[in-house]
Amino acid sequence: ATLSSSTIRAEFDSVASGFDKLPTLTGNASEVVRVNSGGTALETVINTELQASDVHALTSKATPVDADEFALIDSAASYVLTKLTWANLKATIKTYYDSLATILTNKTIALGFNTVSGTLAQFNTAVTDADLASLAGSETLTNKTVNLANNTLTGTTAQFNAALTDGDFATLAGSETLTNKTLVAPILGDATATSLTATTVYAEKIASVSSFSWNSATSSPAASSTNPYGSAPVITNTHLKMRRCLLTDAGVVAYYLDSTNSALKENGQASVLTGGDGQVMVEIPAFYVKTTLVSTITTWSISDVPLAGYTLHPAFVKNGVVKSARYYGAYDACYFDTTAGTYKSGLNQDATAPNTSI
Repeated sequence: ATLSSSTIRAEFDSVASGFDKLPTLTGNASEVVRVNSGGTALETVINTELQASDVHALTSKATPVDADEFALIDSAASYVLTKLTWANLKATIKTYYDSLATILTNKTIALGFNTVSGTLAQFNTAVTDADLASLAGSETLTNKTVNLANNTLTGTTAQFNAALTDGDFATLAGSETLTNKTLVAPILGDATATSLTATTVYAEKIASVSSFSWNSATSSPAASSTNPYGSAPVITNTHLKMRRCLLTDAGVVAYYLDSTNSALKENGQASVLTGGDGQVMVEIPAFYVKTTLVSTITTWSISDVPLAGYTLHPAFVKNGVVKSARYYGAYDACYFDTTAGTYKSGLNQDATAPNTSI
C-alpha cells in the first residue's frame, strides 16, 4: 500500500519512542528487564533467579560476623529483594525465644547431661528459703561449724584478732605484752632476755648454759656451779629435755613415760614396766660442751644449743654417726643382802672384797 509521508514519519516516531523506553545497556550486565510499576517504561533489576550451580560455586564462610548480609524477599514491601545482617538475625531469634520462656513445674534436671549456669544473684532469686554463699565472695556465715580436721583456717594475726571478740592472740615469734599470766615451769629459751615482767611467775632458774668451775690453787678445791646469765641454775634446758621411756631391743622408743609417775605413759594410760614393752631408760638429748682454763680455774660448760666455742659431746657420736639422743638405764643395779635382809645398791662395790651375800 502506498503510504503518505506523514504516515511514515508517524511510524518512525513510534519506533523512536519505543527505543527510548529501553534501559541503557552499559552497567546493567546480567540484570533483568521489566516493565516499571507505572507501565510507562522498561527498567533493569538485579537478577534474583540464581541457579543452584551459582550458589554452590560461591566462596564458603564458616563463621558469620555481625556485618555479614543475607538476601531477603520482603513480603511487607511487595516482595522486593532486601538484605538482612547476621546481627539483626541473631537479635530477632533471641527475641523470639525469649518470648517463649515458661515456668517449668515438677521437672528434674539431670546435671550429668545438662549445665545450670547463672550469677549468684540469679541463683539466690531461684532459692526461696535461703541465700547461697560463694567461694570467693564476701558473705557473712551464721551458725556454722568449721571442722578443722578437714579444713584449714588461714589469715594474719590482725585478721584473727579482728575475728576474736573478747581478747587478742599472742604469737610465737611476735612481740606481745602478756598480762595476768601464770607460767608453770616454763622453758625460757636461752634466757638472754634482760627482764621478765609478770603479775605471777612460777619458774625455776632455767638456762641454756650451765658451767662448773674448779680452782686448783685453793687449799680446799671445790667445784661451783655458775650461770652466765645470773644466779646459778637449778636445772638447764638439757635437764628439762631428759625423760624416761620404754626402749625396745631394737633401740626404738616404744613410748615415753609420765614425768612424775613411771607407772603411766605420757598420755596417762598405764605403762608396762615388766620388760614386755621394753627396758625402762632415760633419754638424754644431745648437748654441747666447752672447756676453758684461766690461770688455775678450769671451767666446764654445757649447752643444749651449739653456741660459739661449743662442740657436740663425744657420747653423741657413734661409729662416726651423730645421734640426737643416748639412752641409759633408769634404775641403779642392786643386790639382796641376805644378812641384812634388804636390797642394797650394787654400785661402787669393792671388787677385791667379794660379797658372799649376793
